[in-house]
Amino acid sequence: INYSGGTGNTGVLPTQSTDYTAIHNAVTGGAVVVVSAGNCGPLAGSHGCSYHGDNTIGNPGIVPDAITVGASSNSHVLANSFSVTAPSPVPANLQSISSLATAALVFTTVGPAVVVDVTALDGNGTGCNALPAGSLSGKVALMRYSDYCQDTLQTNNAAAAGAVASIIADNFPEELRNGVGLLSGGVIPSTFIGFYDANNLQAFANANAGNVTVTFGSSSVLAPQTADQVADYSSRGPNTDLTIKPDLVAPGDMYVPSQTVNRDPVNATYDPSGYNYKEGASYSAALAAGAIAILKQQRPSLTPRDLKSALANTATPLAATQDSAVLSAMNSGGGRLNLPAAVGTTLTSDPVSASFGQIASPSAATSQSVAVTLKGVGTGTENFAITVSQAVTNPALQVTTDKTSVSLGAGQTATLNVKMALTAAAYGIYEGSVVATSQSTSTVIRIPYWMMLGSPNLAAGGLVDGASFGKTIAPGDIVSVFGTALGTNGANSAYLPLPYDLNHTVLTINGVDSIQGKVEQSVPLFYSSAGQVNFQIPYSLVAGCSNGATGCDTLKIYLQGVAGNTLPFQVVPTAPGVFASGSNGIVVHSATGALVTAGNPTTAGEIVTIYCAGLGAVTANAYV
Repeated sequence: INYSGGTGNTGVLPTQSTDYTAIHNAVTGGAVVVVSAGNCGPLAGSHGCSYHGDNTIGNPGIVPDAITVGASSNSHVLANSFSVTAPSPVPANLQSISSLATAALVFTTVGPAVVVDVTALDGNGTGCNALPAGSLSGKVALMRYSDYCQDTLQTNNAAAAGAVASIIADNFPEELRNGVGLLSGGVIPSTFIGFYDANNLQAFANANAGNVTVTFGSSSVLAPQTADQVADYSSRGPNTDLTIKPDLVAPGDMYVPSQTVNRDPVNATYDPSGYNYKEGASYSAALAAGAIAILKQQRPSLTPRDLKSALANTATPLAATQDSAVLSAMNSGGGRLNLPAAVGTTLTSDPVSASFGQIASPSAATSQSVAVTLKGVGTGTENFAITVSQAVTNPALQVTTDKTSVSLGAGQTATLNVKMALTAAAYGIYEGSVVATSQSTSTVIRIPYWMMLGSPNLAAGGLVDGASFGKTIAPGDIVSVFGTALGTNGANSAYLPLPYDLNHTVLTINGVDSIQGKVEQSVPLFYSSAGQVNFQIPYSLVAGCSNGATGCDTLKIYLQGVAGNTLPFQVVPTAPGVFASGSNGIVVHSATGALVTAGNPTTAGEIVTIYCAGLGAVTANAYV
């Protein structure tokens, strides 16, 4: 049974799902039920999601008996043609650009026409505010996608300034994002290009102002994409009972049949050819259901639980996520579907994963055990070596099994206990796999394990300005917050723009925003560890409180989707502080970037740079 549907995560426990009994009875009766994990990943569209990112497995994907399937990336994406046509020679990094029409119904061939970076017109490059009349006459506007306004507004602002078309550039460092959630577009043609292509085009356009021309149109091309990454739209665990979901992932980017007549201009997917490109966990679930059909045909003696393990525990491990969040069993399960390995397996596990859940108060005395049942499903007796592979380690944490090998004949079972023990308190997310390797066949199965040590907790008074560690906070301030179980091993952001999910840590601020009004919004993170997180306060956060109350803004912590406490604070207009370097503030020689020290002092008339924070809002009422 394939169930490519469901609702967003509502927080109900698996046994409270309205489909729990039906799925449980179907599996008990001999059927296999495959359910999509959902499309509420961090960079998904709406899809009925109450929130995005971790802890978003859809219902009934939360049901234990279901094979819950997330989505992984394919090796290509169907895109629209896009080319930089002048000046010659076009740089190599601009000779193969892919784009996606933001509005298929108004998409026509554009160009060659001069492309203009609107940063020179509005200061921030989004086009969310009105642009000078006639400033884009006959030109194509290049604008960065904004989380604060709609692409329709951006495109129409460009049109009002005289543009003949617009290019919306991704604001997140990733490949071309098919599921960006763009709206219907504006009154002129509009297309969407990826973050890195946009950076290259922006640099070329600014270096050759008024001379760079582009052409784009509705013809389709196959654009390369990095395969075997967790799709940025794929819903993620943990499950509502803190078990591991999804069970595995499969390609969710598909070239699929579609209707040939456009009967619904707003919602329908159509193409005169009868085929179109779509993506979603609905497609990955259907692909996994097809794999189960083949497995049942090739291995008719396998039970539904055997089939689930054959699919989930022989999957190919992934290396990354599309959205740069840390790879986890909670977003990839056992890995990407590997049908040949599933067909050939001689060992299964029930359950297919081992979750220790959340251990609220970890200490040197903490230990737990989770039992899984291994079953021989080959034709003869085999010996299997048992090892533990820790993806996230801590010297205080030991993960072991009570057996280092098992010998099983066809149909025989053995209980394997997966154990965790602490020699000292440790905090954060720890995970890995128990690996069973046949000594005589090609069978290798991986049983993911996961645990959360501690409860994310922001310390009272723990929010300080990151420069001087003062207690006053201003819009745009770089700050630190202290507490326990805020993350795992320390991790710095590796790219710009800064991520909103770092080391499984997400922080949100609920306050009054000058652009969005009263809203809970994620904040960009510099650094995350178990005891400290460094981040930036939004520039658009309104200083003070509308009701004058102290602590009208609140900071909230989430660790892999598990909510911690909230911390009240208040924003003031300015809270200046100079970042420290040892006993000195960070002051550098502007010409060289070297620190100003007693041994390397400034000279009269020299220009220096002082690194500080808390100077307050920089541009009033601007979209960023």
